[in-house]
Amino acid sequence: MTTRYNYKPACRYCGKPGSKDCDTLYSDEPYNGNQIVVKEQKHEWADGRVDYTTSVWDGETYKLNAGSFCTNRCAIWWANDHAMQPEEAS
Repeated sequence: MTTRYNYKPACRYCGKPGSKDCDTLYSDEPYNGNQIVVKEQKHEWADGRVDYTTSVWDGETYKLNAGSFCTNRCAIWWANDHAMQPEEAS
């Protein structure tokens, strides 16, 4: 469950900052739009075709991949730290 934010959030367990919420575009021309290009790869095929794979970001949206946590591992560790421990058997 990816959660999107209009500010840079931090993981509730480890404090790692959220990542940019990017979209991946596939085209036969270089990207020519108004979003920020984060990464662009040019693929040249043996038959002469040229394809582009471009990751773009709107400049303001960030995400955490597991709700309020960066990963499911952080969510599980946080839950284990905050779970009530059963009383030991006598």
